[in-house]
Amino acid sequence: METKKLTKEDLSRYTKNGHLTVGDIKKWFKDNLDIPDDAPVLMERIEDKYFEKSNWGVYLKRGENAWSVDHMNTEMKAENLRRERGEESEYPGIEDPSKFIQEITDEHMTQYYPLWCCVRYGDEDGIMFIDGHY
Repeated sequence: METKKLTKEDLSRYTKNGHLTVGDIKKWFKDNLDIPDDAPVLMERIEDKYFEKSNWGVYLKRGENAWSVDHMNTEMKAENLRRERGEESEYPGIEDPSKFIQEITDEHMTQYYPLWCCVRYGDEDGIMFIDGHY
């Protein structure tokens, strides 16, 4: 089953239905002024089943993985041109650089999903927690 993709319009519906907003985070900090600036922020781990079986969606952004693939594509295309011109290879261990060129797909994108709320537990002073669902 393919994961549902969220649009910016979808995101606005989530925030209207109780999901976390920047305003909620600002309020949380006003209510928790004593949390130190160097406090870690932990986010609840969400199981794949929510996306695979409950039809949760993700918002796709071109992140580090896509950048890495794009960079490798650029390097391998340049390597092919060097070899065509008879220049010295910068990747002599790679027999066929064209085999390393990939199309960037949704699988290379960073996936985000709307979060639910900020939490502070009384027995965990100095940590900000963010829940992914209620």
